Amino acid sequence: MGLGLGIAQHLIQLHGGTIEAHSEGIGQGATFIIKLPLV
Repeated sequence: MGLGLGIAQHLIQLHGGTIEAHSEGIGQGATFIIKLPLV
């Protein structure tokens, strides 16, 4: 993960959430899934 994603992961985890990243391969882009608990 890059620095920005590392910071995002830390902030999301502080709020009790998770972040996932998926890619079909080089040049295919990426999908990021962020899950946070409902308040």
